[in-house]
Amino acid sequence: LFLLSCGSVKAPEGETVIKDAPCTGQDYRSNKKYFRVQAIGSVNSRYGAKKAAKRKAMSDLLKDIKSNLKVLSDASDEIIESGEQGVIGGKITEFSRLTAEETITNIREICNVTTKTNSTGMFNHYIVLEVSVKDVVDDVIDYINSGEKADIRLNHEKMRALFEKSRNE
Repeated sequence: LFLLSCGSVKAPEGETVIKDAPCTGQDYRSNKKYFRVQAIGSVNSRYGAKKAAKRKAMSDLLKDIKSNLKVLSDASDEIIESGEQGVIGGKITEFSRLTAEETITNIREICNVTTKTNSTGMFNHYIVLEVSVKDVVDDVIDYINSGEKADIRLNHEKMRALFEKSRNE
């Protein structure tokens, strides 16, 4: 009875369900090792569609990273071995703000497809960006260690574990 009731998914009138859209599926979703975001840009030029999709994806990726860094900043007293907790939380928050300026390194495009809608002439660009969770944590650690306060010592393993825990909740 359950199988019969599920049937196929019906789209609203005038729309079609796309099962295999470009750059979708499990391989393009975030996991424990990577932050990943998908975006689509639809514009009447190929270049414009690509630019719009990349801008959306970058914005979403940075929002995701910033939200995870907020959790890390809030729990930063767990990763301090010496020094001031407030300083380290402030440094993580500062780094989080700077992510808006694209300070995160090693962002990669893992899918990049452009299509054209024949009926309208519009170009659709599908993109997936990813960055390694390890790279983000390494960048945060490097940023904190580059500060003026040399008396701050982080427990890097606790920091990584805390960051991973925040990703799984």
